[in-house]
Amino acid sequence: GNTARIHDFTITADCQRVISLDSEGMIVVWNINTGNQLLNLRAPEGYVGGRLCVGSQGRNLAYNLGQSKIWFTQMKSESSQSD
Repeated sequence: GNTARIHDFTITADCQRVISLDSEGMIVVWNINTGNQLLNLRAPEGYVGGRLCVGSQGRNLAYNLGQSKIWFTQMKSESSQSD
């Protein structure tokens, strides 16, 4: 899970997952109902803070790295729903 201060978080449109971003660039996807971690991601090198944004289907994640850079990834885990 996150070990540093939470910098941002967002909830998926289906209200099943919350995604947290800490000050060290660790992104964690959590199951809201169980509290279990579903996925851990690490921001690319150069992370200096930013905001999370999740796509309407709950699979695509983007966040602002600061300094006018945006990073995109697909969240894949055993519990991911198909789009």
